[in-house]
Amino acid sequence: MKSIDENSINVMKKVEMLYSISENFVKYKKLNSLTKDDMAKKLNIDYNMLEKIESGKYNPTFKKLFDLTYQLTGNSKMFINILESMIYNIKLVDEVKENFENKNIN
Repeated sequence: MKSIDENSINVMKKVEMLYSISENFVKYKKLNSLTKDDMAKKLNIDYNMLEKIESGKYNPTFKKLFDLTYQLTGNSKMFINILESMIYNIKLVDEVKENFENKNIN
């Protein structure tokens, strides 16, 4: 029986978490017709940090993520959307793993 390496699964889950953050920040920027410079100023961060967030190369703490999303929106909706997206994407990784393992049992 073949199985997927647990380390690979954990890496996939972390990638999905960072993607959830990235996706929500990019979506916010587009929906509000902001340039990267405008968005960076609104967040009070430099352009390079915004680049890291949008490319999934920055892994903020939950506190920092909450602070950034609250600074953008003035409420916690974006933060909650990111967490829900993370949960959904992590569950998908678990389902892929389970499906792979189930197909290899037969």
